[in-house]
Order: sequence, then structure tokens, then C-alpha cells
Amino acid sequence: MSRRAASLSFVLVLMLAVVAHAGPSLSFDRFFLTSVDDLSWPSSQTVVDAKGGVHATFYDEQWVYYAHCAADCGNPANWARTAIDAAGTYDSLNYPALAVDAGGHPRLLRYKDSAYVYAECEAGCTQAGNWTSVTVPMEDQAYVMSPDNARYFALDTQGRPRFVAEFYDGGFVYAACDANCTTAANWHDALIDFGQRVYFDGPQLALNGSDQPRVVAIDGAEQLVYAQCDANCAQAANWTRVTLYGGIGRPMYDDPTYSLRLDAAGRPRIAFYPADASDTNLYYAWSNANYTSAASWSEYGLVLPPADRRTLDLAIDGAGRPRVAFATGEGDLDLAECTANCESAAAAWQVEHVETNDELNASDPLPPDPGCQVSSWLVGDYPSLALDGAGSPTVSYYARNVQSCNGHASNNAWTIRLATAGTTPHVDYDWRVYLPLTLR
Repeated sequence: MSRRAASLSFVLVLMLAVVAHAGPSLSFDRFFLTSVDDLSWPSSQTVVDAKGGVHATFYDEQWVYYAHCAADCGNPANWARTAIDAAGTYDSLNYPALAVDAGGHPRLLRYKDSAYVYAECEAGCTQAGNWTSVTVPMEDQAYVMSPDNARYFALDTQGRPRFVAEFYDGGFVYAACDANCTTAANWHDALIDFGQRVYFDGPQLALNGSDQPRVVAIDGAEQLVYAQCDANCAQAANWTRVTLYGGIGRPMYDDPTYSLRLDAAGRPRIAFYPADASDTNLYYAWSNANYTSAASWSEYGLVLPPADRRTLDLAIDGAGRPRVAFATGEGDLDLAECTANCESAAAAWQVEHVETNDELNASDPLPPDPGCQVSSWLVGDYPSLALDGAGSPTVSYYARNVQSCNGHASNNAWTIRLATAGTTPHVDYDWRVYLPLTLR
């Protein structure tokens, strides 16, 4: 339910220094998670467990998939996948969301045929028969909206599932289960309503180390809003919210343009794009205390190449440093990494390619169909970024093959790629950014 945006209300004071990369950067092992014939939908989600195993979910017009690799995950031979359920009547709305408990057991939530469906597996999870699913009952099911990103689901420190969903008349639903979660009766939900038509469009959920929920969404005025609860979260009165930034409405089909993560201390960090196409900066915002006070938030912009598809994902490493995977206007996927002073005007960032369209065209070319003259891959949309315990990145992302046929463009293939960091150095570019940014 996207609503078009107003302009971003910032005064920008920017200073950018570009320097040559003096040392080796990451290299990435890259491969297709799905066949180019699968007609995959753009969204995927990737999680790295405590042992370094990688889990992923994605979907196409027929099925919702789970994939897993226990070790050496840059080698596609070490991956297995299974279709865990049919996509349902409205297949594009599934947006499966994945989380993994402390024991490495996957939990998956998706939207199927106008309801949320929860699934879990304890062992042998690349065999469909080892998954158990339940349709989550919700008090006002007819008014609970479908997701438009895959970041609405999380597990608490005990492995208990929680999720948020937009509510038709405003606010959002917070749903939870505390035990035996494949039994429908053990789920409960509450409408978190901040007043008539105070919308929470595209809500994203994160839980801190005390299992307290934090939510980011866009309201009806195209503003980025943050909400939190510290106790008794089934009661709407225990939630507080704050409006952070204006002009964050999403261009159509470019979900999500913002990403919420918490650092190890539970402090919120957000990466986001503005709706204004003339503002090509990617913004990074944070708060270290009093999170529901707008005055406690700070931010700056990263001056990056223009992004045709303003999709991104944020991750925070064990040292509290942000990484952002983002699509570029050149049809590439890039990774921005803060290397020092990340929550200050003296922040230093470097940016490198995860994969370019030229690289994919060289490694996996698709010839044009009869009657077409050009065939080219575009990569990088809808990234899902995960870090292992050492901060090494893995990212899944959408790739599509576009053909030019007598002056008309058409998509020839839709697929999900996965890249995981290797150790072979290669030369890339490094931007160090010093960006004090003032909110008006």
C-alpha cells in the first residue's frame, strides 16, 4: 500500500573525499540459487547461523523455497533446497521471511491466500516433509494487510516467533507465540493503534537482547516512523512512537527503500533512500539513547552512484559498524562498509562491487531470443545482507535478463543470485566519506 512521497526535509552539508584503494578488498563467490527458468519473484532473505551455516528463502510463481548450506557456502555443490509449500493464489504477495534460532533451526513466515503461515523445522530441513506449518489466526484477519518486504519477522532470544503486519485502518498488528507454535491456538495478536489513520506502511521488526520489539515503517504522510515497546507489548498503550524523517515514500516496485537493524547493545540503526529522485544520497541514521525522541537521532548521507532501483539492506557487525548492500543505476550490486567513526561527522566508508552486470554477462551470458538484438543481465535489486561472526558478508539478490527486441525491452529471465565473501583480493574503489548532515 505505497503512498507517493513529498520532498525530504533536510539541510545538507556534505564533504566527500575520494581516495585510491591502497589494499585488497573482498572477493565474492557468486552463483544462481534458482534456475533462470524458475520465474523467481524479486524478494529473498538470507541468514547466517551461529556456526556459519547459511540459510535462504525465496519464491517463484509456484513455490516457496528453503535452501541451506552448512559450510564452504561459496561452492554451489554444498547447497540443497526444497519447495516447502505452494505459493498460493496470490503468489506475488508471499514475501517469505526467515529466521534461525540459537540451535540453527529455521523458522519461516509467509503470506498465503490472505493469511500469514508460520513454518518450522528441527532437522533435515531440505526435505519438505520435515517442515510443519500452521495458519496464524488473527483477530481482525480481513483488515490485516499483506507484507511488502521480508523484514517483518524475528525470533526472540528464546527462539520464540514474533511478527508485525500493517493494519488497514492504521497502526499495525503485533503477533507472537511463546510455545508449541505450530498449534494455532498458541498464537495471539494485538492491534497497536496510534490513532485514526496513523498508518504503519511496510513495517519492519527487530528485537533487542531483552526481547523488546522495535519497528520502523512509513506513515500516511510519507514519513519514516519508529515505534518501540519495553514491556507488556500486547497492550497498545505500552508502545511509543516518533516521526523521524519526511519524504521517504517508496517509488512503486522499489520495496524496500529502508532497513532497520539493532547493534549489539540494542540501539537502532536505519539505512534509507528518500523518495525524491533528484536526491541520490543513501542515508544512515542512528540513536544511542531516548530512541523515541526525534532530537536523539542523527544522520548523514552517503554520496553514491544513482540507483535506479532504490533497494537496500543494512547489517551491523560485531564491532557495531554498518554495512549496506544496495543496487546501483548501472545494474550492479555494491557493498558500502563503514570502517571508522561510523556514528559521527568523521565517518569513513569504503564501497566495492559485489557483482556487476558486466561480470554476470561474461560468466553466464544468455543469447538474445530470435528477433531480439541485445541481451543483458541487471543485478542487485532487493538485496538481503547477512554477516557471520567474523563480519564476513553473504548477500542474496535479484537478477533479471533484459532483451532489446526491435526497440522494445522485455525481461527474459528472473532469478536469485547469492554471493559470499572469499579471500582472493582484487582492486576496487574506496570512498571515504565525511558527511555532517543537519535536520531542519
